[in-house]
Amino acid sequence: MTLKALFNSDVAWHLGETPLNESQILTEQQGKMLLTAQVPNDHQTLWWLMIIGGGKVDVIEPLHWRKTIYDQAEQIIARGLAVN
Repeated sequence: MTLKALFNSDVAWHLGETPLNESQILTEQQGKMLLTAQVPNDHQTLWWLMIIGGGKVDVIEPLHWRKTIYDQAEQIIARGLAVN
């Protein structure tokens, strides 16, 4: 499937040095780098995206991955800063 995501420049630099695969294209957009690549639709790729991007990625496509990441962020926020 096609992954489209905006990355901050520091993360995009790493993607430029170590591309996902031959289909990867990085283009500047809105002061960030737009990554477009063909990737597997699997949990491993989604996990990679959340780990490498952290709070520095905005997934544009696929929408179901964008929703998954958003839902996870909401759960983290809901827990708040309190430590039990």
